[in-house]
Amino acid sequence: MKLADILKDSNYKLSQFTIAEIEQLEQTITLKATKNGEVPYMVCLALRN
Repeated sequence: MKLADILKDSNYKLSQFTIAEIEQLEQTITLKATKNGEVPYMVCLALRN
């Protein structure tokens, strides 16, 4: 899953990240099953030690 796809309908932009950083973040995205279908999920990096 691409970050650009996740953020396409939001006001968030990826311009502050390098291509390498974006690719690294995209590798951490997983899909979680919910009652409404699969949703993208990733661990919040700000909360990691």
